[in-house]
Amino acid sequence: MAMEVKQRRVKVYQLSRESEWLDKGTGFCTCLVNEAKDGAYIIVRSEEDTAVLLLNSRIMKDHDYQKQQDTLVVWTEPNGLDLALSFQEAEGCTEIWEFISDIKVRMGNSNSSDTRTSPPPDLEIPNMTIKLPEPTLSNLEEIELIIKVSSRSIYEREKLAAFVTQGYIAKLLPLLSTCEDLEDLKDLHRLCNIMKGIIMLQDSEIYEYILRDDVIMQVVGMLEYDPEFPNYKANHRQYLADNSKFKEIVKIKDKSIETKIHETFRLQYLKDVVFARVFDDPTSSILSSLIFFNHVDICKHFSQDDEFLEELFNILNEENGSPKRKRDVIMFVQQLCFIAKSIHVPHKKELYRSLARHGLFKVFDHSLVDNDPTVKTAGGEILASLLDTDASIIRSYIVKQAEEKKKTLAETIIERFIQDSDLGVKAQYAEALRLLLDMNAGLSEMGFIVPESLSLLQPKHDDDIDNFLNLFYEELISKMVKPVSDLEKEDEVLSLSPDIAALCFHICELLSFVIRQHTFRSKYFVLSTDISSKICMLFRSTEKYVKLAALRYFRACIGMKEDFYNRYLVRNNLFDPIIRVFMETKGRDNLLNSAFLELFDFIRKDNIKYLITHIMERHGEQLLKIDYVDTFQLLQLRYEQNKEILIGSDKSPGESSQSQSNIRQKGREGWSSGIGDEDEDAYFNTSDEEDNISNTSGECSKIVTSKQDAESKEVSISEDESKPSVDSKNDSKDVSKDVSKDDSKDESKTSAGTVGLVDYPDDDDDDNDGNVKKNIDESVTSDKQQTSTSPPPLSPRPIIGKRSRADDDDDDDLLVRARTPRTATNEASLSSNGSTIRLRPKPFL
Repeated sequence: MAMEVKQRRVKVYQLSRESEWLDKGTGFCTCLVNEAKDGAYIIVRSEEDTAVLLLNSRIMKDHDYQKQQDTLVVWTEPNGLDLALSFQEAEGCTEIWEFISDIKVRMGNSNSSDTRTSPPPDLEIPNMTIKLPEPTLSNLEEIELIIKVSSRSIYEREKLAAFVTQGYIAKLLPLLSTCEDLEDLKDLHRLCNIMKGIIMLQDSEIYEYILRDDVIMQVVGMLEYDPEFPNYKANHRQYLADNSKFKEIVKIKDKSIETKIHETFRLQYLKDVVFARVFDDPTSSILSSLIFFNHVDICKHFSQDDEFLEELFNILNEENGSPKRKRDVIMFVQQLCFIAKSIHVPHKKELYRSLARHGLFKVFDHSLVDNDPTVKTAGGEILASLLDTDASIIRSYIVKQAEEKKKTLAETIIERFIQDSDLGVKAQYAEALRLLLDMNAGLSEMGFIVPESLSLLQPKHDDDIDNFLNLFYEELISKMVKPVSDLEKEDEVLSLSPDIAALCFHICELLSFVIRQHTFRSKYFVLSTDISSKICMLFRSTEKYVKLAALRYFRACIGMKEDFYNRYLVRNNLFDPIIRVFMETKGRDNLLNSAFLELFDFIRKDNIKYLITHIMERHGEQLLKIDYVDTFQLLQLRYEQNKEILIGSDKSPGESSQSQSNIRQKGREGWSSGIGDEDEDAYFNTSDEEDNISNTSGECSKIVTSKQDAESKEVSISEDESKPSVDSKNDSKDVSKDVSKDDSKDESKTSAGTVGLVDYPDDDDDDNDGNVKKNIDESVTSDKQQTSTSPPPLSPRPIIGKRSRADDDDDDDLLVRARTPRTATNEASLSSNGSTIRLRPKPFL
């Protein structure tokens, strides 16, 4: 061997069928001349194991070696593999390149311009130009190869695109008809590859040229002969030549806009059909950008062409006009709304507002009631696009119709929602109703206090919102829920047709939505109608998704955490069907069973005392038999915890729970209200009789200075209570110390023991004096002998005396609400006579 070149560190790459360079490894490259075999070789040994050959390629005079940039050498093996060496240093690349060039000269390859006459590396890239030979049938293979090789480098791709834009495509197009006349399938496949390569050069001038009316047909004609499917031929020309695809209902006077419409359609066809499989991301991105900018120009033009829009919508006003022409107007508006989806919101709103000014709403009068499913679907898509962008336009129009005593668009939507049997159309109308009812926010509607920092995020208040909601709850909601309201009691199983079942499902979903969005309006509707009882009937449906929708309705009611809903559910025994259906699941591991368990778990975690008491007292025996989950055992534990802190041993949990709202209305919030802090509950649950006795004796020792018998103590304490304002300063201080230990607790003390917790009446509430005495007398221990006829001694709390009882109640009210985060939602309570509703908003946490 001789002429061995110094080893250079290099990476070996191989081009895959997906046109991706695969890294075959890193090693050390050297060139060897085998004089015995009269051959030269490029050898690369792995840097990890020198015994492993990454490359052993013989240098052939027919190989087309190319030096790219300063560190790359690229060539194609006789078996068709494309290989490349990427050198770590430019010096190593130059040395190997000079060796290859010298070997090829020795082999007599005098025609190889890329080796002997290759320019120096520093001058190669700036002066490199790529030229394609004149297109003829004889050199199509050469043209295909040059385009394929040049597309691998960004720089070469740019050079090739600059050459192609100089009229080369026009010279290439006539070869299509020649090859088709000769039925030369092989050359037709080459033409297809050539045109694909030209389009994927990613040059905007090329796209602009091939989309011209006189060019596009021949271009897509070449693309019909895909070599990957040699036995099939596409029909691109036939599809694009169909003039019925473009209907000019009203003459478009601006020819540039008409041209953009055609260009956009062709670009979309190339992107989605012709090159759907072969486009890379950069090429697809360029086409998408061209389509987007065309859409913006088209929408902007029509939004400003008042004359065109006026003439367009006047077609719908023609009494004797052609129904086909009116349908074409609807389809045109649908296409306009479709392309508007991809543009920015400001341009989209400008277009819709311009359409609304010129008569867009006339489209709904014709499309929503049309018998043609295509036209009906088109009208629904237009409505959905408009609602999704700016629902206030539709709401304002509906309010205006109602003021003019006309049939409103909302009534039409509800009618079609109920009457159409097509499930897809029904879902479309349900979504339209949801968008109409979505006020998008409701911080103010929900009764929350909006921080000043978020005030800019609130939507601008519009009178049409209130007017629309009043119209909906006064006239429309009863029509919307009529299919559910008309359900009648039948057998245990409720058989519903598919369209009625879907209708009931959507109604339950819409009611759940409005309960969360429109608090006081939806609350009045639910409490003033029997809709909840009707929804309970859906639990007898054979369709599980209908049962789940009904359950979500009750979950939404309970999730509001309002006494109104809770008392309404209990008063009407609406938990009976819920629990019956739950028991019918028999513990199956399915969505329905899990949804019921989540409902009960939510009630337990949020400690909704009124519902817990009702469920456990009415259904506890049945539910506690369930042992595959611990939900109801925990619910029973919560019930017992709540029961321990109820006021008075003679009251049942149900009675105390029912009296919570009355106690709260009288200003006596505290332990009896059932909304105290959980830490406070735990404190009282863990206290025992001995602690109370020691606390009582300690406090009494501070008040009474000398030892006396139990009777003397009671008399002295009673005397202190009767004259709080004339006690000495020292006595006041001592009493203040006792009171400050626990201002929230009220204890009734005797010399023999402690009396149970009592609910103190108001100063002006004389009716409850007898009840207080009764509770105190019953709580005194049996060995205590009552020696005085005066009322039993109360806690030192009244000794404070300088604040009125009403002030204490107000402070307690604020403290309870401030430390109870789970009551952040609106709390509404009925007045004592049940005739009015009083809303009490909670702070926004």
